Amino acid sequence: MSELASFERRQPDPSGPLRPNRLARSMRDIATAFSRPRLWVFLGWRDFTVSFDRSHAGLVWSLVQPAVWISAVYIFLGPALADEGRNYLLYLSLGVALFFYLSTVIAGGSSVFLKNKGIIQNVPMPLFVLPLRHAASAASQLALHLLIPACVFLATSATFSWTMLLALPALALIVFSAAFVSAGMGLIGARFGDFQFVVTALMRVMMFVTPIFWYPQDREGAVRAIAATYNPLAHLIDIVRTPLMGELPSLQNIVGAGLTIGLSILVGGAIFVFGRRNIIRWI
Repeated sequence: MSELASFERRQPDPSGPLRPNRLARSMRDIATAFSRPRLWVFLGWRDFTVSFDRSHAGLVWSLVQPAVWISAVYIFLGPALADEGRNYLLYLSLGVALFFYLSTVIAGGSSVFLKNKGIIQNVPMPLFVLPLRHAASAASQLALHLLIPACVFLATSATFSWTMLLALPALALIVFSAAFVSAGMGLIGARFGDFQFVVTALMRVMMFVTPIFWYPQDREGAVRAIAATYNPLAHLIDIVRTPLMGELPSLQNIVGAGLTIGLSILVGGAIFVFGRRNIIRWI
């Protein structure tokens, strides 16, 4: 049995809705995990690259899926969705890269503890290392996928603007919150075995509900208006994409993204605090 299980069993279990020992152990677990970046960064990168080890093209295969999506949408839907004065290909490539990243964080995070059952039971390490590992793997994927919009930027002779630098802190906050999202989703997935399949199916639908192919300003119909306003993924994408397009993000995007990131950290952290003790039993 893992060090986590044996250690937890020896500790007193005071009454109360939020046991002080539980909170202290969870916070210590999170702090210890963050203090070992070399561990989860290496493991995250390894998780991302391991499936390409025996391939001659290597990581190039990771670019195929987003490149095919971008090409197909641009060729078949671009004439109807594009707008003069807007770099639609850059808009599309950024949206696809960012959505693939968010989808990986959310859908993959729902199974982050289940797929590491052997490690949890046998390796003495902070549990929060596993969500950080998943977040690092997803960030590695994003870094590679952003090469596509970078090439589009150069190919379309887009103009550099200092406004683009605003995307860096926005992206850093999203990447930071990804670990807490993975922790919360992973514990729910460990408790309810069907949860990961529900999330995967939902994310496939969200690709069309989120303004990746269409502009959120073009709110034709009630469904698009609701999707552009109340879809948290839309705000997370636009808080990064809009500056990279050389424009300032709207106040609605800033507020929506800020609330989404803040709630993701608070809710994901709370779920980790309350569920961490039961992870051995759930998996």
